[in-house]
Amino acid sequence: MLAAVSVLAVFAVPPALLVGCGYVLAKPLLAGRFAALRPWLSPALGLALVGSVGPLSGALGIPLRSTAWPLVALAGAGWCLLLREKGSRRWFRAHLPALLVVLLALVLAAAPLAYQGDLTTIGVSIDAISYNVRSEFVQDNPLRVPGVPAGQPWLGWVAAQIALLRVGDVYFLGLSSLVASRR
Repeated sequence: MLAAVSVLAVFAVPPALLVGCGYVLAKPLLAGRFAALRPWLSPALGLALVGSVGPLSGALGIPLRSTAWPLVALAGAGWCLLLREKGSRRWFRAHLPALLVVLLALVLAAAPLAYQGDLTTIGVSIDAISYNVRSEFVQDNPLRVPGVPAGQPWLGWVAAQIALLRVGDVYFLGLSSLVASRR
């Protein structure tokens, strides 16, 4: 039962954050005849928002933990706007079969990892471990290249990747894992 809850949290929280944050941007940007595209473009706009606000606040010295809950509140506002819109129920009904197939495929792909207890970002590869380490680092630290003291070699991964300044997706993963309390 606990594994099922973990899988649900891992697969429900990130899309909910993306759609909610993105819908706040999509509402004013996609008006009139483009309004039907809002639900489809909301995840991309949400990722763009989190992927830019996170590193910007990190560069200003603010750790993700301080900006996470305003982003969650923004996502909640986006969901309120989405559910309040008249055509949203019709859109969900029309696309429900496709959304259920995608969700089922995602759960089936992750089930073996969850069963083994290795459900992380994308599995048990070194890339997944590196993403998790970096996302946990930015939760409590500003965006800076950390020193690597003796006995903490994992900070070397963080230092190598943060120096490249490709951290938008790391901030999204950090936000998702912070909110869901899961890796």
